[in-house]
Amino acid sequence: MLDLDRVRFTRYSITVGILAWTLVLAAVASGRAPFGIIELFFLFAPLVVVPLGVDLGEAYAPMSPRIAQLSRLLQPSAAMLLVAAFWRPPGFGAALFAMPWATFCVLLALGALPRLRRSTVPIFAVTVARLDLALAAAWLLLSRSGQHLTSFQEPIVLLTAVHFHYTGFATASIAGGLAEYVRRQGRSSRLISFLVLFAVILPFVLAAGFVFSPSIKVCAAILLAVCIPSLAVAQLFVSRKSKNPIPIVFFSLSMLASFASMFLAAVYAIGEFRNTDWLSIPRMASMHGALNALGFVLPALAGWLVALGLETKHVLGSDSARSSHIIC
Repeated sequence: MLDLDRVRFTRYSITVGILAWTLVLAAVASGRAPFGIIELFFLFAPLVVVPLGVDLGEAYAPMSPRIAQLSRLLQPSAAMLLVAAFWRPPGFGAALFAMPWATFCVLLALGALPRLRRSTVPIFAVTVARLDLALAAAWLLLSRSGQHLTSFQEPIVLLTAVHFHYTGFATASIAGGLAEYVRRQGRSSRLISFLVLFAVILPFVLAAGFVFSPSIKVCAAILLAVCIPSLAVAQLFVSRKSKNPIPIVFFSLSMLASFASMFLAAVYAIGEFRNTDWLSIPRMASMHGALNALGFVLPALAGWLVALGLETKHVLGSDSARSSHIIC
Protein backbone atom coordinates (compact mmCIF):
# COMPACT_ATOMS: atom_id res chain seq x y z
CA MET A 1 0.00 0.00 0.00
CA LEU A 2 1.20 3.52 -0.77
CA ASP A 3 2.23 5.33 2.37
CA LEU A 4 0.06 8.44 1.95
CA ASP A 5 1.39 10.04 5.15
CA ARG A 6 4.93 9.71 3.78
CA VAL A 7 3.88 11.20 0.44
CA ARG A 8 2.11 14.15 2.08
CA PHE A 9 5.02 14.77 4.41
CA THR A 10 7.51 14.76 1.52
CA ARG A 11 5.39 17.26 -0.41
CA TYR A 12 5.25 19.52 2.64
CA SER A 13 9.00 19.22 3.26
CA ILE A 14 9.88 19.90 -0.38
CA THR A 15 7.55 22.91 -0.57
CA VAL A 16 9.03 24.46 2.56
CA GLY A 17 12.55 23.61 1.37
CA ILE A 18 12.09 25.22 -2.05
CA LEU A 19 10.62 28.38 -0.50
CA ALA A 20 13.48 28.58 2.01
CA TRP A 21 16.13 28.02 -0.66
CA THR A 22 14.54 30.66 -2.91
CA LEU A 23 14.82 33.18 -0.07
CA VAL A 24 18.46 32.19 0.48
CA LEU A 25 19.09 32.54 -3.26
CA ALA A 26 17.63 36.05 -3.19
CA ALA A 27 19.81 36.92 -0.19
CA VAL A 28 22.95 35.64 -1.94
CA ALA A 29 22.06 37.46 -5.18
CA SER A 30 21.51 40.74 -3.34
CA GLY A 31 24.72 40.37 -1.33
CA ARG A 32 22.87 40.14 1.99
CA ALA A 33 23.88 36.55 2.77
CA PRO A 34 27.24 36.13 4.55
CA PHE A 35 28.28 33.32 2.20
CA GLY A 36 28.63 32.51 -1.49
CA ILE A 37 27.72 30.10 -4.24
CA ILE A 38 29.25 26.96 -2.68
CA GLU A 39 27.17 27.35 0.47
CA LEU A 40 24.09 28.16 -1.61
CA PHE A 41 24.22 24.92 -3.58
CA PHE A 42 25.15 22.95 -0.51
CA LEU A 43 21.96 24.16 1.22
CA PHE A 44 19.90 22.99 -1.76
CA ALA A 45 20.77 19.42 -0.73
CA PRO A 46 19.29 19.36 2.81
CA LEU A 47 16.37 21.58 1.84
CA VAL A 48 15.30 19.79 -1.36
CA VAL A 49 17.53 16.95 -2.60
CA VAL A 50 17.75 14.85 0.56
CA PRO A 51 13.98 14.80 1.24
CA LEU A 52 13.41 13.66 -2.35
CA GLY A 53 16.13 11.01 -2.11
CA VAL A 54 14.93 9.70 1.25
CA ASP A 55 11.37 9.44 -0.07
CA LEU A 56 12.59 7.58 -3.15
CA GLY A 57 14.49 5.09 -1.02
CA GLU A 58 11.50 4.60 1.28
CA ALA A 59 9.41 3.59 -1.73
CA TYR A 60 11.26 0.26 -2.05
CA ALA A 61 13.74 0.02 0.87
CA PRO A 62 11.85 1.27 3.92
CA MET A 63 13.58 1.83 7.22
CA SER A 64 12.14 0.61 10.49
CA PRO A 65 8.93 2.52 11.33
CA ARG A 66 10.51 4.13 14.40
CA ILE A 67 13.57 5.48 12.54
CA ALA A 68 11.41 6.57 9.60
CA GLN A 69 9.09 8.51 11.90
CA LEU A 70 11.96 10.14 13.79
CA SER A 71 13.72 11.14 10.58
CA ARG A 72 10.54 12.69 9.16
CA LEU A 73 10.03 14.72 12.31
CA LEU A 74 13.66 15.86 12.41
CA GLN A 75 14.41 16.63 8.75
CA PRO A 76 12.56 19.95 8.10
CA SER A 77 13.65 21.68 11.30
CA ALA A 78 17.21 20.32 11.01
CA ALA A 79 17.47 21.67 7.44
CA MET A 80 16.21 25.10 8.51
CA LEU A 81 18.66 25.22 11.42
CA LEU A 82 21.41 24.40 8.94
CA VAL A 83 20.57 27.61 7.08
CA ALA A 84 21.12 29.42 10.38
CA ALA A 85 24.42 27.55 10.80
CA PHE A 86 25.72 29.11 7.59
CA TRP A 87 24.54 32.57 8.62
CA ARG A 88 26.97 32.42 11.54
CA PRO A 89 30.76 32.48 11.26
CA PRO A 90 32.48 29.11 11.72
CA GLY A 91 32.78 28.18 15.36
CA PHE A 92 30.94 26.55 18.22
CA GLY A 93 27.64 28.34 17.53
CA ALA A 94 27.58 27.39 13.85
CA ALA A 95 28.46 23.77 14.68
CA LEU A 96 25.65 23.71 17.26
CA PHE A 97 23.11 24.77 14.63
CA ALA A 98 24.48 22.08 12.26
CA MET A 99 24.24 19.33 14.88
CA PRO A 100 20.54 18.45 14.27
CA TRP A 101 21.27 17.84 10.58
CA ALA A 102 24.25 15.66 11.49
CA THR A 103 21.98 13.75 13.89
CA PHE A 104 19.44 13.23 11.10
CA CYS A 105 22.16 11.93 8.74
CA VAL A 106 23.57 9.53 11.34
CA LEU A 107 20.05 8.32 12.15
CA LEU A 108 19.48 7.38 8.50
CA ALA A 109 22.86 5.64 8.33
CA LEU A 110 22.15 3.59 11.47
CA GLY A 111 18.81 2.56 10.02
CA ALA A 112 20.56 1.43 6.83
CA LEU A 113 23.29 -0.73 8.39
CA PRO A 114 21.21 -3.92 8.94
CA ARG A 115 20.46 -4.12 5.21
CA LEU A 116 24.06 -4.28 4.06
CA ARG A 117 24.49 -8.02 4.58
CA ARG A 118 21.34 -9.13 2.74
CA SER A 119 20.48 -6.84 -0.11
CA THR A 120 19.60 -6.69 -3.78
CA VAL A 121 21.33 -4.19 -6.08
CA PRO A 122 18.68 -1.45 -5.58
CA ILE A 123 18.63 -1.92 -1.80
CA PHE A 124 22.43 -1.90 -1.69
CA ALA A 125 22.43 1.40 -3.61
CA VAL A 126 19.96 3.12 -1.30
CA THR A 127 21.73 1.70 1.78
CA VAL A 128 25.06 3.16 0.66
CA ALA A 129 23.28 6.43 -0.14
CA ARG A 130 22.20 6.68 3.50
CA LEU A 131 25.71 5.85 4.69
CA ASP A 132 27.03 8.64 2.45
CA LEU A 133 25.03 11.09 4.54
CA ALA A 134 26.88 10.09 7.71
CA LEU A 135 30.21 10.92 6.03
CA ALA A 136 28.73 14.15 4.72
CA ALA A 137 27.65 15.06 8.26
CA ALA A 138 31.17 14.56 9.62
CA TRP A 139 32.69 16.93 7.04
CA LEU A 140 29.87 19.41 7.54
CA LEU A 141 30.51 19.61 11.29
CA LEU A 142 34.22 20.00 10.62
CA SER A 143 33.49 22.88 8.26
CA ARG A 144 31.01 24.68 10.52
CA SER A 145 33.19 24.29 13.61
CA GLY A 146 36.12 25.92 11.84
CA GLN A 147 38.37 23.00 12.82
CA HIS A 148 40.36 21.89 9.77
CA LEU A 149 42.53 18.85 9.18
CA THR A 150 46.20 19.49 8.44
CA SER A 151 45.94 18.74 4.72
CA PHE A 152 42.46 20.16 4.13
CA GLN A 153 41.35 23.77 4.38
CA GLU A 154 38.21 25.57 3.26
CA PRO A 155 36.58 25.42 0.80
CA ILE A 156 37.77 21.80 0.37
CA VAL A 157 36.25 20.73 3.70
CA LEU A 158 32.81 22.06 2.76
CA LEU A 159 33.17 20.77 -0.82
CA THR A 160 33.72 17.28 0.61
CA ALA A 161 30.39 17.59 2.45
CA VAL A 162 28.87 18.73 -0.86
CA HIS A 163 30.47 15.72 -2.58
CA PHE A 164 28.88 13.18 -0.22
CA HIS A 165 25.47 14.87 -0.42
CA TYR A 166 25.36 15.00 -4.22
CA THR A 167 27.86 12.62 -5.85
CA GLY A 168 27.38 10.23 -2.93
CA PHE A 169 23.82 10.28 -1.61
CA ALA A 170 21.93 11.73 -4.58
CA THR A 171 23.72 9.71 -7.27
CA ALA A 172 23.37 6.45 -5.31
CA SER A 173 19.65 7.19 -4.79
CA ILE A 174 19.21 7.78 -8.53
CA ALA A 175 21.13 4.59 -9.32
CA GLY A 176 18.96 2.68 -6.86
CA GLY A 177 15.82 4.03 -8.54
CA LEU A 178 17.10 2.79 -11.91
CA ALA A 179 17.90 -0.67 -10.55
CA GLU A 180 14.53 -0.94 -8.80
CA TYR A 181 12.63 0.09 -11.94
CA VAL A 182 14.45 -2.55 -13.98
CA ARG A 183 13.67 -5.15 -11.29
CA ARG A 184 9.97 -4.25 -11.26
CA GLN A 185 9.85 -4.56 -15.02
CA GLY A 186 11.01 -8.15 -14.65
CA ARG A 187 14.18 -7.50 -16.62
CA SER A 188 17.64 -8.70 -15.71
CA SER A 189 20.57 -6.63 -16.92
CA ARG A 190 24.12 -7.22 -15.79
CA LEU A 191 25.14 -4.02 -17.56
CA ILE A 192 22.67 -1.94 -15.52
CA SER A 193 23.70 -3.68 -12.29
CA PHE A 194 27.38 -3.04 -13.05
CA LEU A 195 26.67 0.61 -13.88
CA VAL A 196 24.69 1.09 -10.67
CA LEU A 197 27.37 -0.49 -8.48
CA PHE A 198 30.04 1.55 -10.25
CA ALA A 199 28.11 4.78 -9.62
CA VAL A 200 27.66 3.90 -5.95
CA ILE A 201 31.30 2.97 -5.25
CA LEU A 202 33.21 5.56 -7.33
CA PRO A 203 32.48 8.54 -5.03
CA PHE A 204 34.38 6.73 -2.26
CA VAL A 205 37.31 6.12 -4.61
CA LEU A 206 37.35 9.81 -5.53
CA ALA A 207 37.32 10.81 -1.86
CA ALA A 208 40.16 8.37 -1.17
CA GLY A 209 42.13 9.98 -3.99
CA PHE A 210 42.01 13.32 -2.16
CA VAL A 211 43.68 11.64 0.82
CA PHE A 212 46.13 9.21 -0.76
CA SER A 213 46.97 10.01 -4.37
CA PRO A 214 46.37 12.72 -7.01
CA SER A 215 46.54 9.99 -9.66
CA ILE A 216 43.70 8.04 -8.03
CA LYS A 217 41.74 11.28 -7.70
CA VAL A 218 42.00 12.27 -11.37
CA CYS A 219 41.28 8.72 -12.59
CA ALA A 220 38.21 8.46 -10.35
CA ALA A 221 37.01 11.89 -11.49
CA ILE A 222 37.31 10.89 -15.15
CA LEU A 223 35.54 7.57 -14.52
CA LEU A 224 32.72 9.41 -12.72
CA ALA A 225 32.53 11.84 -15.64
CA VAL A 226 31.80 8.82 -17.85
CA CYS A 227 29.69 6.85 -15.36
CA ILE A 228 27.14 9.52 -14.41
CA PRO A 229 26.15 10.46 -17.99
CA SER A 230 25.95 6.72 -18.73
CA LEU A 231 23.59 6.39 -15.79
CA ALA A 232 21.53 9.28 -17.15
CA VAL A 233 21.35 7.67 -20.60
CA ALA A 234 20.37 4.32 -19.06
CA GLN A 235 17.50 5.79 -17.05
CA LEU A 236 16.09 7.46 -20.17
CA PHE A 237 16.54 4.24 -22.17
CA VAL A 238 14.75 1.91 -19.71
CA SER A 239 11.85 4.34 -19.22
CA ARG A 240 11.32 5.09 -22.92
CA LYS A 241 8.19 2.88 -23.12
CA SER A 242 6.53 4.50 -20.13
CA LYS A 243 2.88 5.39 -20.74
CA ASN A 244 3.38 8.64 -18.84
CA PRO A 245 5.63 11.19 -20.60
CA ILE A 246 6.56 13.06 -17.39
CA PRO A 247 9.44 10.76 -16.33
CA ILE A 248 10.80 10.80 -19.88
CA VAL A 249 10.86 14.61 -19.87
CA PHE A 250 12.62 14.62 -16.49
CA PHE A 251 15.18 12.03 -17.59
CA SER A 252 15.86 13.87 -20.86
CA LEU A 253 16.65 17.08 -18.95
CA SER A 254 18.77 15.11 -16.48
CA MET A 255 20.75 13.45 -19.27
CA LEU A 256 21.56 16.71 -21.05
CA ALA A 257 22.66 18.39 -17.82
CA SER A 258 24.79 15.40 -16.81
CA PHE A 259 26.89 15.61 -19.98
CA ALA A 260 27.62 19.32 -19.45
CA SER A 261 28.17 18.93 -15.70
CA MET A 262 30.53 15.96 -15.94
CA PHE A 263 32.47 17.54 -18.81
CA LEU A 264 33.23 20.48 -16.51
CA ALA A 265 34.14 18.10 -13.68
CA ALA A 266 36.60 16.23 -15.91
CA VAL A 267 38.15 19.47 -17.19
CA TYR A 268 38.58 20.73 -13.63
CA ALA A 269 40.10 17.45 -12.40
CA ILE A 270 42.59 17.23 -15.28
CA GLY A 271 43.51 20.91 -14.93
CA GLU A 272 44.11 20.50 -11.20
CA PHE A 273 46.24 17.40 -11.82
CA ARG A 274 48.35 19.34 -14.35
CA ASN A 275 48.55 22.38 -12.02
CA THR A 276 46.73 24.41 -14.67
CA ASP A 277 44.03 26.86 -13.60
CA TRP A 278 41.51 26.01 -16.33
CA LEU A 279 38.55 26.49 -13.98
CA SER A 280 38.66 28.32 -10.66
CA ILE A 281 36.81 26.82 -7.68
CA PRO A 282 34.16 29.63 -7.60
CA ARG A 283 33.47 29.28 -11.33
CA MET A 284 33.40 25.49 -11.04
CA ALA A 285 31.01 25.75 -8.11
CA SER A 286 28.63 28.07 -9.94
CA MET A 287 28.61 26.26 -13.32
CA HIS A 288 29.02 22.62 -12.27
CA GLY A 289 26.96 23.16 -9.11
CA ALA A 290 23.95 24.55 -10.97
CA LEU A 291 24.08 21.89 -13.69
CA ASN A 292 24.54 19.05 -11.23
CA ALA A 293 22.02 20.10 -8.55
CA LEU A 294 19.28 21.67 -10.67
CA GLY A 295 19.93 19.93 -13.99
CA PHE A 296 20.97 16.34 -13.24
CA VAL A 297 19.98 15.46 -9.67
CA LEU A 298 16.64 17.23 -9.22
CA PRO A 299 14.95 15.99 -12.44
CA ALA A 300 16.34 12.45 -12.01
CA LEU A 301 15.03 12.08 -8.44
CA ALA A 302 11.66 13.55 -9.43
CA GLY A 303 11.54 11.27 -12.48
CA TRP A 304 12.09 8.11 -10.43
CA LEU A 305 9.55 9.16 -7.82
CA VAL A 306 6.97 9.55 -10.59
CA ALA A 307 8.01 6.42 -12.50
CA LEU A 308 8.14 4.13 -9.46
CA GLY A 309 4.94 5.67 -8.07
CA LEU A 310 3.15 4.87 -11.30
CA GLU A 311 4.61 1.36 -11.25
CA THR A 312 3.38 0.86 -7.66
CA LYS A 313 -0.10 2.08 -8.57
CA HIS A 314 -0.11 -0.26 -11.57
CA VAL A 315 0.81 -3.24 -9.39
CA LEU A 316 -1.77 -2.27 -6.74
CA GLY A 317 -4.40 -1.82 -9.43
CA SER A 318 -3.63 -5.24 -10.89
CA ASP A 319 -3.80 -6.85 -7.44
CA SER A 320 -7.13 -5.14 -6.72
CA ALA A 321 -8.50 -6.27 -10.06
CA ARG A 322 -7.46 -9.87 -9.38
CA SER A 323 -9.02 -9.70 -5.90
CA SER A 324 -12.28 -8.37 -7.30
CA HIS A 325 -12.28 -11.12 -9.89
CA ILE A 326 -11.82 -13.75 -7.18
CA ILE A 327 -14.57 -12.23 -5.01
CA CYS A 328 -16.97 -12.15 -7.94
